[in-house]
Amino acid sequence: MEARVRTAAASIWGRQFRSTLIDGRQIDAYAELDDKHSVAIEVTQKKDINKVQEDLNKLIHVRNCNFNSRYKQTECLCVTEYDPTPAMRAVGQKINIDVISAQEFQARFLPFDSYDAIRKTVPFGSAIDPETGQKDTANYVSVSFITQKGGEADATIISDKVTSGKILVLTGEYGTGKSKCIEHIYNSLAKGAWTDLKFPVAIDLRKCWGLRDRYEIIRRHLQDLNIAAHSEAFIRAYNSGMLLLLLDGFDEMGVQLWSDDAGALQALRSDALAGVRDLVSYQKNGILVCGRDHYFDSNDELLAALGLANSSVEILKSKDEFTFEEISEFMTLNGREGDIPEWLPRKPLTFEFFLRVLHDVDPRLTDEIDLVSFWDMLINAVCEREARIHSSFDVETIKKILIEVAAVTRIKPGNVGPLSLSEIQSAFERVVGHAPIDQASVLLQRLPGLGRTAADSEDRQFVDTYMLDGLRASNVLDIIERKDSRQWGSNWFNPLSENGLLICGRKLGSLSLVDSAISICKANRNARNQTLALDVIGSILVSGISDISFGGIYVEGGHASVLDFSHARLSGIQVSDSVLERVIISSAAVADLSLTNNEIGILEGISNQGAIPDWMQNNTVEVFSSVATTSRIRAANLSPTQKVLVTVLRKTFFQKGAGRKEEALLRGLGTLVKAGVLDKIVGKLISEGILTKEKGQEGNLYVPVRSETRRAGKMLAELSLSKDPIWEFVTEL
Repeated sequence: MEARVRTAAASIWGRQFRSTLIDGRQIDAYAELDDKHSVAIEVTQKKDINKVQEDLNKLIHVRNCNFNSRYKQTECLCVTEYDPTPAMRAVGQKINIDVISAQEFQARFLPFDSYDAIRKTVPFGSAIDPETGQKDTANYVSVSFITQKGGEADATIISDKVTSGKILVLTGEYGTGKSKCIEHIYNSLAKGAWTDLKFPVAIDLRKCWGLRDRYEIIRRHLQDLNIAAHSEAFIRAYNSGMLLLLLDGFDEMGVQLWSDDAGALQALRSDALAGVRDLVSYQKNGILVCGRDHYFDSNDELLAALGLANSSVEILKSKDEFTFEEISEFMTLNGREGDIPEWLPRKPLTFEFFLRVLHDVDPRLTDEIDLVSFWDMLINAVCEREARIHSSFDVETIKKILIEVAAVTRIKPGNVGPLSLSEIQSAFERVVGHAPIDQASVLLQRLPGLGRTAADSEDRQFVDTYMLDGLRASNVLDIIERKDSRQWGSNWFNPLSENGLLICGRKLGSLSLVDSAISICKANRNARNQTLALDVIGSILVSGISDISFGGIYVEGGHASVLDFSHARLSGIQVSDSVLERVIISSAAVADLSLTNNEIGILEGISNQGAIPDWMQNNTVEVFSSVATTSRIRAANLSPTQKVLVTVLRKTFFQKGAGRKEEALLRGLGTLVKAGVLDKIVGKLISEGILTKEKGQEGNLYVPVRSETRRAGKMLAELSLSKDPIWEFVTEL
């Protein structure tokens, strides 16, 4: 306790305090302020008025000796570990010496307890309740973050490193829990603040626009909390190296201009962070700063802009999705049980929003919350979140900008990008009608759903594929509603995914646009963009309409992710010389339908070449399968372990992508997956040479060995009839 009092006193008076022998009396904390003034402090832990009187007598002796022999004024204090009794205080008052508790002394040094009580009531960064706009009160789920060396660190490790004086930068996409992590770390550090004499200060950088000085940032932060009177005390603590800085939102500091020149934009970003750079440069203790990872073009630019280029800095990246264990913990903490929809993204913000929706709706309507209805609620919530940050833009404008940016990815070789700065600016201008300035510049540099293509690249790409699917679907709907002919002249490489088709199809049905969509496809029969035509057809097939007459639509040379003929009685379609990743013909009821000369990845509904119907001629089929979707797998007459194997094979071999993360393999299986089962099954697949395990940026990736595609497809086709050693192994588990 004496050491803490000496440290606190040093911050208050700006001098080093020591236990010192003064005129025959040992004083617990003593310092000479100048030739005419000194401070003497006695510290007592024993709750005894006699002990207090003894300490007061020592202080009186020192005060008298200093004045009589040196003409020096001595300020005296008696600090107790406990709350002094009225009698103790009265004894001190008689001789003009304050008898105060350690807590009262601490408040004189730094009113951290007052700060802490207020700070916990206001939002941390973007951790805001989407309905009330107030602080998000959801329970924090402990997640791990990826280190530069490929390891993992959780909030406890980060807290320890900050306390020990380390500098850390945490980057990640929107909705991955950065602000909730900052809040959790703040609460952890605050508990030990007085013990360690290291005091966390959590600053929302979005509220520090235009500030260029470290002291301005501290004052603005305290002013926002209505405790501006404490500013000087916190500045003294900062200068003494007793503050731990938690800085949230370096991407929200307000670049006022936009340029499609990468060098000019870097200079603008650096200038916007001048105040943060000043604050960080003079900080003498631990720092944690976070923001969206695609705001800067490279880690080198990030570190330079924050004033950390010459420091020993550890950069951490948040995972884009919850792991299976984190999902379970999140469900438990929020009092939820049951299966999780296969389509639900595992991003923390999205997951929390889904549970909030479930809580708010009538339990009898829970089953009506599907991928399509949830998409509408989610995109509105995301855009409302951005609109609160960028008040110059309304929800609809932000949504339209995102749709335009997503539309550009249709012509990209990598499906999700890359997107150049000029392409993002052009998308903005098509929506708003002018070049981005002021808040628009900030918005474009931190658009939700986007990320950097590489650590040293200025290009961006979509990292949230659920968002990309929905935005692309919205773009197709806009084309149909506006009868926009411009996109029919494009050459789209990337079709709508299964999720996008469902969103687009249901909306075509609910908005009564199916007939209009069919007419537009027929009118553009000879147009270049036949992938758009297949998008429209694929969407109509899953629109929920039971009888569909396409009236003789002909498509040649397109690309479709899924054509599902199992939901309706339909007629009047011809598709030829196209790439069809997946065709579903289970229970198909068709007339005047023709698929010829197409490349089909997986044909679902039949198990071999001999069962192909007459309306399918001269197609190349890579794999036949009688079961393909997770929902059908769950309904099939298979054991739980067999269902897990089928799901793993389907997701690794017969869905788009080079590999799958572990948590992605588990989606849609719910309680089928028991502890250790997946490890055994995946281990067997690896030992048999079916899969390989590779190290990804966010954990292990399971990659299919393409030479084993037919073996995997044969197991999917035969199911319970399979004699494959892998199938037999899994059956015995």
